[in-house]
Amino acid sequence: MFQHGRLIGIAAFAQLMAGAGGGPALKQTIPVDPVERDVAAIGARLDWHGAISFDYVKTGGAARFVDCNPRLVEPMTAYFAGADLTGLLLAVSCGEPVTAIARARPGIRTRLGLQALLGVAARTRSRTEILKTIRWLIGSSGPYADTIEELTPLRIDPPSGIPATMTALLLLARPVLALTLPRRGIGRHLLTPESVATISGWEAS
Repeated sequence: MFQHGRLIGIAAFAQLMAGAGGGPALKQTIPVDPVERDVAAIGARLDWHGAISFDYVKTGGAARFVDCNPRLVEPMTAYFAGADLTGLLLAVSCGEPVTAIARARPGIRTRLGLQALLGVAARTRSRTEILKTIRWLIGSSGPYADTIEELTPLRIDPPSGIPATMTALLLLARPVLALTLPRRGIGRHLLTPESVATISGWEAS
């Protein structure tokens, strides 16, 4: 997160397990030190104001940036690690000054249960593996021990278990559905030429 070119919030995480479409099902926050200086320099050069995210790989100890997007990525992981990037985005959007830099602490593991179920079904097509993953997720055990659920936190949002349960039942009935279910959620939220024209009209008025 940047405010007029000044870094005010940063988080970094590593994907430990892929879900559907390669998205993260299990991840862990990592130290921001190796990339903070470079990220701050990029934001300062662009005089960036708002959210920006990067994908990078480490080769020989150096970070090699491979992708950049003008949006927040995985804000719940950052929040659980002590960096409320969403709150900072709201503050920046409202013109509120921010003085300190919020840095996510390393070692916090989070999971997305839906992604985990879709990922294991897509990779294995095995009902046994799907059931094993369900047991791990319910018990916060196996690879999901000491993790925090982001999308469907049953303890604070019981109705969030409905889509997770329905997805699990569908995958147990037909594991191959893991290849098609994720695609149904793509498209309607994306920026289109028509929505750009609408937003431009609002700005002009």
